[in-house]
Amino acid sequence: MPKISLNSVVLQKSFFEADLQALGKMPDGAGEVACNFDIELAHQTDKAGKHLNVLLGAKSRTEKGEPSLLFEYHIVFAGSFALDEPMAKNDLERLASINCPAILWPFVRQHLADLTAKAGFSPLLLPVINFVTLSQAAGSLKPANPPGTKTKKRKNPPLQGNK
Repeated sequence: MPKISLNSVVLQKSFFEADLQALGKMPDGAGEVACNFDIELAHQTDKAGKHLNVLLGAKSRTEKGEPSLLFEYHIVFAGSFALDEPMAKNDLERLASINCPAILWPFVRQHLADLTAKAGFSPLLLPVINFVTLSQAAGSLKPANPPGTKTKKRKNPPLQGNK
């Protein structure tokens, strides 16, 4: 198994906007804020297969029939990972869809908690995510195959989560 190291974590996008009209309609004492959100995940590797860039983000969303949100957010962190030797494509996909997002997710969670607290809301802490389960639900997790077996190529749907 190749050695994997995290070279850098960079905040790529940070958007936060409070809905002042919705704030005026908020009942007194309403401090708990919950909302649905989408998880965004993308990755790319260099041709040599020794460098992996992963983008992981969270974006607020409303469902039909729900009241408008008190605030909207969109946060994306980029992680740059180095491998000491190339990995098989299936292993690299697993790394990029499970391990790397698990390393980056705490950065996303903390940034949103800080943003909401600084905006005068109770800190919104997104839930801990099990990226193995999420990847399986999205159909992007492929089982590790013994040597000599073939897998069918699949397009990965976007990963989503709910609070």
